[in-house]
Amino acid sequence: MLGVEGGHMIEDKIENLDALYVRGVRYMTLTWNNSTSWATSAADETTKGDSLTHKGLTDLGKKIVQRMNELGMLIDISHNGEQTFWDVIKLTKKPIIASHSCVWTFCHHRRNLKDDQIKAIAKNGGVIHLNFYAGFLDSTYEKKAAQLTSKT
Repeated sequence: MLGVEGGHMIEDKIENLDALYVRGVRYMTLTWNNSTSWATSAADETTKGDSLTHKGLTDLGKKIVQRMNELGMLIDISHNGEQTFWDVIKLTKKPIIASHSCVWTFCHHRRNLKDDQIKAIAKNGGVIHLNFYAGFLDSTYEKKAAQLTSKT
């Protein structure tokens, strides 16, 4: 299945979403490690906090989610901030996916899903894929990796 990581690719134009769909794209993450102008990322929501001009989906973001639903394009919430996640869950009429997130309970990483988010995805009929990146599974990984690279 073809997907797009980061809604930046549509350049704030819904018609570009349609063009991607015609070319075979069937899912898209709304953000990446940085936000789009219409949806905030986990990185920005946790590091920029109150300096953000908005959190979650803007009006354009809501229209993009609605258009993705109309097209039958899956909304991938990996990389999204919590507010963006909850805005999507409240708005979407279709199941969503988390293509590469993990579980907050195992490792408190900003990209990992909290229990209430996991339950909301299940209630939505969505799917959570497995991600085996050590930094999402072990809260001590980044420190250990830094120690290894500093010794070489």
